[in-house]
Amino acid sequence: MKLKSLVAALLFCAVSTAQAGFLIDPYVGTGKYATTFNTTGFTDESDLSVTTVGSRLGYSFLLFSAGVDYQMDTIDKGNRTNISAFVGVDM
Repeated sequence: MKLKSLVAALLFCAVSTAQAGFLIDPYVGTGKYATTFNTTGFTDESDLSVTTVGSRLGYSFLLFSAGVDYQMDTIDKGNRTNISAFVGVDM
C-alpha cells in the first residue's frame, strides 16, 4: 500500500516540459533621457521623458525562438513606432 501511494505521488508530481509554444510578451516602460552637448562657448542640455508600450509575438521550438516585436514610444516632443524581428536561444 505504501509503495502504491509513493508511485501515485511521484506520477502526480512529475513535471513535463513543453517542446513548442506561442510567445506573447506585452511590456510597458518609462524613463528619462538626459544629454549634455558642449562645444567651445556653447552648452546644450536636454532632459526628455519617454514612455514605451509594446508587445513581442513569436513562436518557440526546442531551444530557439523567433518572432516580431512592435514598440510605440512617446517622447516629450513626439511619437515613434518600431517594428523589428527577434531571434533567441534559451540558455
